[in-house]
Amino acid sequence: MKIGIPRGLLYYNDFPFWKTFFENLGHQVVLSQKTNRDTLTQGVNFAVDDVCLPVKVYFGHVLQLLKDSSIDKVFIPNVISNKKAKYYCPKLFAISDIISNMSDMANNKLLEIEVNAQKSRRHFFSQLLKLSNECGTRSYITTLLAHQKAKKEQNLYIKKLKQGYLPTELLENNTDLNDNTEILKIGVFGHTYNVNDEFINMGILNKLRELKAKPVTAEMYTDSELEYGLNRLYKPTFWSFGEEILGASLRQIDKREVDGVILPVAFGCGPDSLIIEICEREFSENNIPLLILTLDEHTGKAGLNTRVEAFIDMLNRRREAI
Repeated sequence: MKIGIPRGLLYYNDFPFWKTFFENLGHQVVLSQKTNRDTLTQGVNFAVDDVCLPVKVYFGHVLQLLKDSSIDKVFIPNVISNKKAKYYCPKLFAISDIISNMSDMANNKLLEIEVNAQKSRRHFFSQLLKLSNECGTRSYITTLLAHQKAKKEQNLYIKKLKQGYLPTELLENNTDLNDNTEILKIGVFGHTYNVNDEFINMGILNKLRELKAKPVTAEMYTDSELEYGLNRLYKPTFWSFGEEILGASLRQIDKREVDGVILPVAFGCGPDSLIIEICEREFSENNIPLLILTLDEHTGKAGLNTRVEAFIDMLNRRREAI
């Protein structure tokens, strides 16, 4: 069986897990194309107006896979939570239901699973058994072994992220890291899909490399390192991505591990609007350079590049003056 996985949203977080799981069940995993203008156009035409750019892009990826007659099933997990008392965006809670209700092509072609850390591990494994059964695998042992191998592969992926690799470098087998300590280090803290999808962010990571700046992302920090930054907050956050962004950002007040911070945020994202407010206030009080890039389908690459170039020029002048 060919199983399609959209190259969007949490693809950058957990693709190694699902790829390994399905392959060990004996299936072939097929990715949608990299995000392009056609992906966005299809997603915009499919989505309602108030959803953010990354969700529109995700819809475009799903439609591309649904239209491919060689693909038997399209895998769309409903991801609610990855930690106790932490949640993802509400649109991710029922993303498969949204697609099912809006497209006749989705009938009998979607593979769904609920990922919810608020429930027990046994509940998650029961979901995996149900998923395996839908794929034609009714063996408990086969599913168990596939799950174990998938967890091992996912843990290896996370370990490499903490070593300084970017998700795109690992997922595309391009792991040539630039370890030159003389270049600027720029924190690019945001939702993984805003940071790593080159179409959504207009290639900001490559632009930084061209300008001799090394991007540092929130995925490179351990949980304890993120917790150090989060201790500056008066109360815990509820959003998983928000916690990562704030943890990586606020630790810079004391640690100063980067020369400046860029926050790529999707227009209309509620949690991001709060994150921006906190970061702007804290960074202003502590003299940390901050650039906020708001992304939607109308964002122009030329204007975005100009802002990034000006930000890096300012940081270079600031560094020379020290």
